Amino acid sequence: MTVFRVIILYVSLSLSGTAIWSQTDWITFRPQGKDFEVRVPGEMRDGQKKLLTDVGELFPTTWVYTDEKGQDPNFLYMVSVVDYPDLTFDPADVEFMDQFFEETIDQYIQDIQGEMVYHADMPMGFYPGKVFRAKWKNDEFVVRGRMVVVGDRFYMLQVYTETSQSLNHEAQLFLESLKVKG
Repeated sequence: MTVFRVIILYVSLSLSGTAIWSQTDWITFRPQGKDFEVRVPGEMRDGQKKLLTDVGELFPTTWVYTDEKGQDPNFLYMVSVVDYPDLTFDPADVEFMDQFFEETIDQYIQDIQGEMVYHADMPMGFYPGKVFRAKWKNDEFVVRGRMVVVGDRFYMLQVYTETSQSLNHEAQLFLESLKVKG
């Protein structure tokens, strides 16, 4: 490929990415008292529940945006944050982190009675992370997700859509928009 073609390809991709952002009225969601932000197509609602786990009681907080107008290719965007006890995670322990992500994904797939399509490493800078895609209800629906561990805080982003619309830019923009301070 010539240098000229590479430049044209780069400019085309850059402009198409800009056009995607400008076509939507997305907002930056920064929950009060939390150290992260994510881009979403509208206002998110939150809720908290208590879980009893091997490491004690955990209190995950989840924020949800649902497309009630039916204009978005995705019908649900979700961000969950769980604070684990101090020193639960050691990012240098790659084997432990891989096992944590694998077990989390496996449990999630069981919970939705779905089937794994793929999962792969996707760190956020130096922080360990994974992405995944699963299908359920006879392949009618797809969920794409991203998990990241920063210190002892676990982030999980999920976006739900119909299989026929699962390859959309909005899902990718959401999953890649996570930014964590600190």
